[in-house]
Amino acid sequence: MRYLKLKTNNYLKLKMKIYRDLYSFLLLILSVILIFYVFFKSEIYWNGDKREYYKIYYYLSTLFLLFSLSFFFIKKKIKIYLIICFLSSIIALYSFEYFLINKDQLILSKKEKIYFKETSKKFEKRNRIEIYNYYKNINKNMKIVASPHYYLYKKNIDIFPLSGFSYAKTINCKENGYYSIFESDRYGFNNPDDQWDKDHLEYLLVGDSFAKGSCVNRPNDIASQLRKLSNKTSITVGYNSKGPLMELATLKEYIKPNVKNVVWLFFEGNDVYNLENELNNKFLQQYLVNIDFRQNLVLKQKQIDNLSELLISEVLKKKEKELQVTDSLSFKVIKFLKFYNLRKLLLNYESNSTYEYLLNKKTTNALTKIFQSAKTVSATNNSKFYMVYLPSYERFTKKRNNLNYDIIKSIAKTNDINFIDINKELFSKIQDPLIYFPFRSNGHYNEKGYFEIAKILYRIIK
Repeated sequence: MRYLKLKTNNYLKLKMKIYRDLYSFLLLILSVILIFYVFFKSEIYWNGDKREYYKIYYYLSTLFLLFSLSFFFIKKKIKIYLIICFLSSIIALYSFEYFLINKDQLILSKKEKIYFKETSKKFEKRNRIEIYNYYKNINKNMKIVASPHYYLYKKNIDIFPLSGFSYAKTINCKENGYYSIFESDRYGFNNPDDQWDKDHLEYLLVGDSFAKGSCVNRPNDIASQLRKLSNKTSITVGYNSKGPLMELATLKEYIKPNVKNVVWLFFEGNDVYNLENELNNKFLQQYLVNIDFRQNLVLKQKQIDNLSELLISEVLKKKEKELQVTDSLSFKVIKFLKFYNLRKLLLNYESNSTYEYLLNKKTTNALTKIFQSAKTVSATNNSKFYMVYLPSYERFTKKRNNLNYDIIKSIAKTNDINFIDINKELFSKIQDPLIYFPFRSNGHYNEKGYFEIAKILYRIIK
């Protein structure tokens, strides 16, 4: 009997040892898989382009590997406690991830109620593809926005378009509860077409989606508000995802002899990041190297329309594939297992860290040359040149200035460029700057924000 009891105890000890070692081996295998997965995503899937973003995951996976190795050498009692803590932490993290998923739904529900209360209209829940297919049955000339930045990655193109499809109803974006839709002009920009025929043009707005007036309808964009305030002509040649080099190219291509004021909107959120990508494009480099370089795009709108048609078709196919994947149950499960919402909350990676993208020597020199060229082009045209600095949502939620601000302001001062700081003129003067963003969320400015900025520009330039 005593022998059987001793044998049983030895068996149980051996069994416990196997289990403890099994946990150690499982942790080690899991940590190795994690390191290889991080390496695959960083160096193979993204070709090293997002190495900076994946740096923190390299650190975490390495720490996890060291922890799993140490598991083989720690005492039995401590090991049991660590296993309990580890499993408890995993359960807690997944519980919080589930809470964040439901929280997003609650935020959406809150937006719907606010929108209905303010407008008596239903919040738009359909995605852009569904909206496009709906309107396409009504209007065959309906298009969706396909930004010129897509051409940065295309080879063997004869021209580099800087606008979209001309004379078309164009679906833009949804941030304020509805999809903004605009009728594009003869060159594919967001303007009433007759503005190009005026003998005198008071304002020419250059920039990205903020200059375009993204996510609001006319007349709530800046260009339309300037027309209303001044009772004079105002045109925007802004377009989604443009950076400073593409904006310089646009100014050169579309400036008219009768322009009085060139108003360049610089957005701190992603303009530096976009510039880095644009500087690698040989086609766009010609605008920086040669002050006289032009493509004469005003005479090539038919080509631009044809390329835009192909691009829209390509973008639609890509988006449809993405939606098929993102709407699938397997994708949602994978997102859940990878702590998608938790990582988004902790690392704020959704914005791609473009707010923190710092000017280096190369981009600073390029940006200086771009603004010098823009001022020269304006002066040659007898136009006054203004640089308008637009703050981003992150400035107010992260409670700190963009680190590029002083450099950009210095470039303007050194080159005697009229500098209008919208944060100083507007946002810093109120207690709650988030009222100028859609539902106090990240994005473009809302109708109120665009209106206040237009008032400031009108007052200062006048």
